[in-house]
Amino acid sequence: MTTKQYLRFSPGQIFGVVASSTASIIPIKQNDGGNLKNNFFAVPACENVYIWNLRTKEKNVVFNGENSIVTCLVADSSQKNIAVGYADGMIRIFNIRDGECTVSFIGHKTAVSCLTFEDGGSNLASGGKDSEIVVWNVIDEAGLFRLKGHKGPISKCIFYRPRNCLISSSKDTYIKFWDLDTQHCFHTLVGSQYEILDMALIRGTRLIVGLNNQRLRAWNIFAEYDSSSNTPLPKKIKDQ
Repeated sequence: MTTKQYLRFSPGQIFGVVASSTASIIPIKQNDGGNLKNNFFAVPACENVYIWNLRTKEKNVVFNGENSIVTCLVADSSQKNIAVGYADGMIRIFNIRDGECTVSFIGHKTAVSCLTFEDGGSNLASGGKDSEIVVWNVIDEAGLFRLKGHKGPISKCIFYRPRNCLISSSKDTYIKFWDLDTQHCFHTLVGSQYEILDMALIRGTRLIVGLNNQRLRAWNIFAEYDSSSNTPLPKKIKDQ
């Protein structure tokens, strides 16, 4: 009887990754030759994030993750920090210049599906596939509160500071308006039969919503008021 020996292989580090398809690519402003340039992009790369210089075709900075893949990323308005969400529910905030992790948060049971910085960069809203939203204080490195009400993965969050509220969309087809002072939902947009994939607030007055049926829906924000409570209500414009 003869025996055959097999070589034992173990996985090594990956190489040659340009970008992965697990999160969106975002533009980043960085110093290039003494001036801030727009030719930089942050891309997910498995568990890491790369910043590519499109002019030189080289990696400028690498944000090293651990074992979980990147699911979303967003930069603050100052272009100094980038928040990265992972499939295990972890959130890390990196310094864009040196790639160092400055803050870590864990608050979701499943993957982080969206991230949004407040304009000043002091607060961060995260939405998860667990259908929950968490608002974090980046400076104090602590969670402020959790918002529950959606029944599907959160697709987008938008801070609306003139009214101190948060607008959220979900794949449950609903858009909710949250009062951040009382942490409750004061209005819900209904009527859509399709999942909401993304939305954008234009000039603080018009909400453009993208559905998975290849259509856009537009709303005027705070165009009407509830006379009983003096609560601002959105008004639908039309489907596009």
